[in-house]
Amino acid sequence: MTDVTKDLAFPEKIQIEDWTLEGDGEDMPGMVFTRNEREEIARALDDIHVHRMNAGFITGLFPDDVEPTKAIVHLGLDAKVEVKVSVSKADIDLALTTDVSEILMELPSSDVWIESINQTRSKVIERSIEATTYAKEHGLRVTFGLQDATRADPEFVKQYTSALDTQAHADAICLADSWAVASPEGFRHLVEMVKSLTKLPISIHCHNDFGLATANALAGLSAGASIVTTTVNGIGERCGLSSLEEVVLGLRMLYNIDTGIRYDRFCDLSKIVERATGHVTSDLKPVVGKRAFAWETDDFPQLLTNLQAKRHVKAVMPYEPDSVGNDFRYFPGRKTGELGVRWEAERLGFKLTDQQVQDVVLQSRELSKAKRQPNREDFLTILAKATRKA
Repeated sequence: MTDVTKDLAFPEKIQIEDWTLEGDGEDMPGMVFTRNEREEIARALDDIHVHRMNAGFITGLFPDDVEPTKAIVHLGLDAKVEVKVSVSKADIDLALTTDVSEILMELPSSDVWIESINQTRSKVIERSIEATTYAKEHGLRVTFGLQDATRADPEFVKQYTSALDTQAHADAICLADSWAVASPEGFRHLVEMVKSLTKLPISIHCHNDFGLATANALAGLSAGASIVTTTVNGIGERCGLSSLEEVVLGLRMLYNIDTGIRYDRFCDLSKIVERATGHVTSDLKPVVGKRAFAWETDDFPQLLTNLQAKRHVKAVMPYEPDSVGNDFRYFPGRKTGELGVRWEAERLGFKLTDQQVQDVVLQSRELSKAKRQPNREDFLTILAKATRKA
């Protein structure tokens, strides 16, 4: 393991900055959080000890967002609360009315994006310096983001970083894989490059269009980034962002880095957010998905029973479900046998005879063949009928 990790440069302290309430979370198509939902999510994030959260995008285009964001700022949370602001003095002034102490601003760093907004490299840097200077003169801590940094000319990224550090005096720099085009190796290289140029904290922001948001986030942190943006359940525009629960658990289980986040409340937090978003989280979602610890065949209960007897339960899974507030789930189906039925029945408080076990197996398989896999309620009904016959 030492040979594998010797070149990793994780910082001593990693901060999780959740963006569920910011535009990238709420920008998911069809998504609107009510004020009560926003406050409930903010409190839930604080309860699991998230270090930072972005409470919203403050702009004159959406004035209705100001008061709900201000309410979150005044909840008395332990987490640091920031807001996202466009590069505009008017919007910075508007952000000040929320009483927030930290903001994030961003502009494109890739030529294709810079040209698409009719700007030039020099103009982008000029606007960044002007806006950051103005915000800091008004007492705000500023993180400045390089949009599309993974498609930018490395020489321009170096120039931009230097300007934000020595001329704008930003408090942190955010490197964004805005279009999810980076590989973990490429993203790690980018962070290492920027890290060598500045002592400013580096924040990373990864999208998930190739399913690599978590991998890229871990790669960026291993290169020295100290802040990572996440969303609960990985929600966000397009394919979403780095998932809070995946990044935090990945750090703990794969790299032995404890961020101080409460893992055991992940499923509760996931449910709170999903009540607001509707059912958009895949049942196969790692950590919090309904099928994250699901099984149908007899192999699993047989293995688990053997390991329980030897007190080696952890050998059968990457982490135990109760450590993240999840649970084993049994899905009786075509491949379920007598051992699986008996095992789950006993978990539910039913003692079955051999004949009853065979009856339940048969009924479960028949439903499954009709492509109607029995859910928990169906299975309980089958068990009740089987035991009434005795």
